[in-house]
Amino acid sequence: MRVAMVISSFRPIVGGAERQLEGLLPHLYKLGVQSTVITRKVAGTKKKEDCDNYRIKRLFSKVPKIGFGVFLAYELIKNRHHYDLIHCHTLNGQAAFFSVCAGWLVGLPVILKITRSGPGTPLQGYLRTFLGKRFLKILFYGASKVVAITQDVENELILSGLTKAKIIAIPNGVEKFSGSRKINSGPVRVVCVGRLIKRKRIDLLIKAFKNLTHLCNCKLIIV
Repeated sequence: MRVAMVISSFRPIVGGAERQLEGLLPHLYKLGVQSTVITRKVAGTKKKEDCDNYRIKRLFSKVPKIGFGVFLAYELIKNRHHYDLIHCHTLNGQAAFFSVCAGWLVGLPVILKITRSGPGTPLQGYLRTFLGKRFLKILFYGASKVVAITQDVENELILSGLTKAKIIAIPNGVEKFSGSRKINSGPVRVVCVGRLIKRKRIDLLIKAFKNLTHLCNCKLIIV
């Protein structure tokens, strides 16, 4: 199977969705999936890059507001015979909308992956306005399946009017750790790596860790 993996940003830009996709690609390759990651081009990157298990196509997005979306639609329509499926890893407007439109025009199935739930997310943003709800309805109508990575995401999708039959629950994968590691006699060090923004709930982590320190010798490191 040949899959166009659409994501607004990718390597060298690092984030949760980007890391999840990059970790997923080698495993899909072992299953016989040929993946092409289609993303925005940033300064200093190649337009095309062949990796061990996938290919990257970086599209120009110089035109304000719709640049990436226009070039994305052109890529998907022009090379429609190179893909069997479009998998969009974001609900952000341009990527999701033009993936759905291109898929409808050329007859390719489209999967939309919803990576976040709660306040401040694209899904909640669309649900706050009448036009946003109409836009969301178009996206969901054009998608063959919508992936929910958590139960909270699935609940929000159902509340938005999406039928449960169109939702597929697939939690983000975690690499298995093989082998053993010796733990020193000193404190157990727990490292948290992430953006210091409200929805990451670092404040909740600190409160929970404070209770943990009464039970064992441990140290929290926030990077």
